[in-house]
Amino acid sequence: MSSYAFDELNLNKILSIGSNPAVYTTLVQMGWSQEGILKQNRYIDGQYRDVVITAMFRDQYVAHNVRQQ
Repeated sequence: MSSYAFDELNLNKILSIGSNPAVYTTLVQMGWSQEGILKQNRYIDGQYRDVVITAMFRDQYVAHNVRQQ
């Protein structure tokens, strides 16, 4: 997905907005960075949950892929 966004669509930034801790952990391991938290933003299963906004910039993507090679 990231290669398509940066290489084909020529985007500078991709955002992810979600409340799943496992997804957040995976994104951070892939080089994404946290941009913010929307406190108690979603009501799920009878509880208000925080929503985490993460982002990947083109330069982060390039740097992360160079380290992976």
